[in-house]
Amino acid sequence: MIRQTKLINNSSPYRLAINTIKNNLPVTAAIINDIFALTDEVSISISQDHLEELLKIPRLEFANLNKETTKSKKFIESIGTVRDEKCVAGVYI
Repeated sequence: MIRQTKLINNSSPYRLAINTIKNNLPVTAAIINDIFALTDEVSISISQDHLEELLKIPRLEFANLNKETTKSKKFIESIGTVRDEKCVAGVYI
């Protein structure tokens, strides 16, 4: 879970991720590992090779995750059912 309260060198994982996105920087294993390093409860890392393997996997894109989309047949068949419980915020690859 990303916690915005822990700051290292005046950065938070949220700010680092937003800065990467806003500046259209490539997402590398180094960036992801830097984000993980700024969190309180994460002690994992990813190699560049593993990230590249993950990025080759076919992906689904949904432009709008409103209630209509999340209850659509395509979404449910691809992702699964929608639950009413809240999910943990974080970085999902």
